[in-house]
Amino acid sequence: MIVQFPDLDTFRLVLTSGVVPATVSLAAATVSFSETGVPTIEPSVTPPRNFTTTLKKFGVQSVKDHVGPTQEVTCWIQALPVVADPHPPELNNQSPVLFEVSATEQLPSLVSEMLRLGNDRQSYRWLQPTDAQPQAGERVLLRVIGPPYYSLLRATEGGIGKRTGPIRAFIERAPRVWVELGFNHPLADQLRPAEGQMLLLRAPREWMVLENTAFHDIYEIVDFPIAGETVQWEEAKLESPMQVPLRLAAGNAADLPEMWILRRNAVDQLDTLVRDAEDKLLARLNFAVTHDDTGSPTIILRVRPSKLPPPTLALVDALGFKPFWKLPNLFLPVGTRLMPTLRREKVRQLLAEDPSRIVWLFPEKEAEGNKVGVFVPESLPDEAFRPLEEWINYIIDHQRQQLTSWMQAMQFEFESFQCPEESSGSPKPPSGRKSKSDSADRLEGNPEVIPDAGAITARRAQQSRKSAGQDPQFNAEMVQQTPSELRLQRDDLEKQFFDIEGSLDAPERLALWPKLAKINAGLREPSDASLCWVNSFWESKQPDAEELWAWLLSENPHAHRTVTAGELDRLLARSSPTASELRQFVGQILYAMATEPNSPVIRERLPKLTQYLEMNETRLGVRAVWLSWMALSYQDELTLARVRDRLIARLHEEGLNQERDMPTFLRFAGLRDSARARLVHDRLESLHTLALRWNGEEPTMQANRSYIDLMFAYGQARVGETTLARQLLTRASDALALRRHPAGGRDEVHQFLSEAFRHRIDQVLAGRPATGPLPNELLTLLERIDKVPRYAIDRLLEQSRILEPAEKFDPYRRIFHRTDPLLRMLDELPDIRQPEVLKHRVTQLVAEGLKPNQPISTRRYLLTQLLAIVPRVGEELALSLLQFVPETLVAPVQPNETNAIESQCNLLERGMTISALYDRGDVVRDLSNRFLHMLKGRPTADRAEMINRVAGDCLRNLRRLGLRDQAQAMIDEISTLILNNRPVDQVIKAEATNAWQMVRTLLYLGSGWIDSGRAELAEPVMEEARHMLFEPAVSQPRMQPLHYTQLTRAYVAALSRLPAETTLARLEEMFKRLQPLTNSFTTSAYYSRLHLNIIEDVVNSIVSDEFTQGPNARRWLDEDEFLVRRRIHRDMRRRLSGSE
Repeated sequence: MIVQFPDLDTFRLVLTSGVVPATVSLAAATVSFSETGVPTIEPSVTPPRNFTTTLKKFGVQSVKDHVGPTQEVTCWIQALPVVADPHPPELNNQSPVLFEVSATEQLPSLVSEMLRLGNDRQSYRWLQPTDAQPQAGERVLLRVIGPPYYSLLRATEGGIGKRTGPIRAFIERAPRVWVELGFNHPLADQLRPAEGQMLLLRAPREWMVLENTAFHDIYEIVDFPIAGETVQWEEAKLESPMQVPLRLAAGNAADLPEMWILRRNAVDQLDTLVRDAEDKLLARLNFAVTHDDTGSPTIILRVRPSKLPPPTLALVDALGFKPFWKLPNLFLPVGTRLMPTLRREKVRQLLAEDPSRIVWLFPEKEAEGNKVGVFVPESLPDEAFRPLEEWINYIIDHQRQQLTSWMQAMQFEFESFQCPEESSGSPKPPSGRKSKSDSADRLEGNPEVIPDAGAITARRAQQSRKSAGQDPQFNAEMVQQTPSELRLQRDDLEKQFFDIEGSLDAPERLALWPKLAKINAGLREPSDASLCWVNSFWESKQPDAEELWAWLLSENPHAHRTVTAGELDRLLARSSPTASELRQFVGQILYAMATEPNSPVIRERLPKLTQYLEMNETRLGVRAVWLSWMALSYQDELTLARVRDRLIARLHEEGLNQERDMPTFLRFAGLRDSARARLVHDRLESLHTLALRWNGEEPTMQANRSYIDLMFAYGQARVGETTLARQLLTRASDALALRRHPAGGRDEVHQFLSEAFRHRIDQVLAGRPATGPLPNELLTLLERIDKVPRYAIDRLLEQSRILEPAEKFDPYRRIFHRTDPLLRMLDELPDIRQPEVLKHRVTQLVAEGLKPNQPISTRRYLLTQLLAIVPRVGEELALSLLQFVPETLVAPVQPNETNAIESQCNLLERGMTISALYDRGDVVRDLSNRFLHMLKGRPTADRAEMINRVAGDCLRNLRRLGLRDQAQAMIDEISTLILNNRPVDQVIKAEATNAWQMVRTLLYLGSGWIDSGRAELAEPVMEEARHMLFEPAVSQPRMQPLHYTQLTRAYVAALSRLPAETTLARLEEMFKRLQPLTNSFTTSAYYSRLHLNIIEDVVNSIVSDEFTQGPNARRWLDEDEFLVRRRIHRDMRRRLSGSE
């Protein structure tokens, strides 16, 4: 009997539904396939009577002969071919891979290659051909745990399914079922080899059954000849313990003192302090008094425990001390550290074992014979300290007379005088003088005559009126005060702005924007005035016409109340308008549309106005752009939707720009000078030198040195060091240009990456955001590069935030040939730059690839990759994709789904980012809750891995998108789940075998603790990370290079949240003490990825706006970006609903 199935899907359905009895389906059979793939099968056993009748219901027909060449199969399931896996192999360092080496002479090179790349977890089986199959030849099965990717490439020579070499690789898809790399069997999870056997499945339907015997360690057949004889050493003992003196060395100069020692004129210094300080400050201090050997009093001031940062005391001659590693009773001089570095418990035993005494290490003076860093431990009982305010009360109660005398003595008398800038009102000449004659005398050069201040003020006021326009109300507000008075008022308003509690859109803050705008206009600072005006208009549905007029006048003193054709034509005629002209354009449009919405002058020029605005969008702030388009778009919802998508994509890629979107006082919130930026500038060169030293000078690391130069060139460009950035760029580019390809000619990988770095550095030097796609000429060059060199480029693009700050795509997509047309289309998306074409392709993928009948692993992968690109295609598609995220995220993991945790975490991170970007707070909260629920049901190791994958990027994006409360709530929930009311050290000890993973998790949480003012929680974690990275215990298993790098990157991320000086000092320490890293990745021929990961993280962390400007400025920018997105989405919804 021969039966023919309509297609393979029907054949599979019949097998899995149990229609074919097991006695038939598990017996041998003969199969054939037509040219179109229609299967025909001839059982080797007689089927039941009703067999053909049952099969006819599925469209199966009985035929007389086979339709093509026949093949013998051991069972019906073997007739199902293996299919190409839609995903690249997701392997980690614990994944076993089975190599089949059919040419045994290739075994030594394969084994030695993997040993050279750092993998010795290899075992083998040598297979001899049987008498029944003498033609099979000898072959070796090599089982490798976590093989290097470069070795896997040897098994795919010619492409997946087109193997041309003698090596095949297999992945275990089910217990004892190994499927060829790049493929999977539809029923792999249902295959059960007989006891004591294993099954190898090759494409298309070749099965090999082997005995499942033990593999032998590879070292049994590897011989390592050693030149020379072995030298035998004998153990010896030290006669006496080593004497290692403790000393004080230079530390963090930015440390804030929490205790002060007053020795010279101690009483006078304290008296001066309490006379000048506020009560709030004095209430935060304790003090104690003692005497030195000469009987002179010594006073110790100490900050009382509080969550507030230490105060700054105006003490002339005092030595400040800081706590040592949070030990409450041991203090070191600020700017020092204890050398050598000991564990905190050991230091406590040596110097501060008695918790009832306060100990400080007082440095001895550097004199002849004294060693630098010598100190004397001094101490006092803790009970000797009393609140300082009690001493003040004693003075007031018992020395009232002396205090009164002192207060009267502090009264100073000054002769009356006039400040020319601060006079107001009408000019009045001084008594006994006449202004006319004075003026005449001054003009004649009479040295005895002083110019009248009032006359100067009057002349300035007259000039101001001429330049401010003719509006009386505007003149009254802007001219009647002098610049000094306006600056004082502005400082007072800015202080009020910061003192108001709540968000940036608090009503009390909104009321201050118009006042700040008018004062900045009066001070002739139009850029800041403009930013204050648009902030004033932002939260109102319709800006006030008079305020718009005030803004327009401050930009153009000759503006008219009615818009004129001449004014608009003058602005439109400029092909390269100045910043001032662009502000005039926006002001003119907003005022005209508020007062004359149907103005024919506007209507007639509408196409030119919209074209002019679109051409200059990137030079204007986001608020100004959106308000202008809202005014000009009328009922054109399509145009407005496109503007919305452009602005949302701009916010996603670069955020708000400090110069275009933020007034000066917010930009430098908490840092009114350039001290922080100067600090970064001074230390960047030192970090560069240390990074090069850590990288090493081995020949294999020379190219890496050039990439380090390029990263620091980018950093120098970010801090404004144009010349140094250019020098580093030239040095690195010249060095990479000299590197040759093995086949001859310039190496195309180094050529491309060098030019890509140059493009990003040039963007920064030109004052533009280092975002957006790479230039077309570079992308064209990339298309001509072969797959292995292309992988080296794609891998660094995927890893580097400098080269690709926004979009991240699968670097393997060029390596593996996809048979699934949907996945091939997905791989092409990053290279599509035409928005309409990209939108059409994404729509196709959503319609076909996210159907319920697709495997959940495919849907998860597809959805994650689409979310990475969706900001380029607009809100409509983004929202349609988001509806798939919650269900796909929590769908059950399939038995054959590898790296499911990574897949789920990637989807979560991108889903939350896109939800926040498009103002879908409900989705953000839903995904947060689902993630927390997922954590609660996982083992501790899985929890740590999930948090490590999500915490960094996800929480950073939530803060950046204005959802700080949501990010903080998520950190608190995760902290409770991980700590479970246990101290940090206990949590780490509980994970002894995987302690590095737990420390990495706690470092990410520590960043959130520091941001929320709970730095004391993060300090023990930071110290534990330092010990793991710099002084690993002998008892601890040596971390793999990848794990060491991941821990280091988490440490850098946590350091970046600390005060600037602390961060920079610890980064310098880090580069001095980091362990060497071995590089065994496929890309090692071009660069060392792990070194570059760490170094780029360091550069990005210290040249970021958040670090150089301080956390306050970053917080304002994050919250401001949230308000901007909220208004854009709100306006768009109103316009679409017709409520405007």
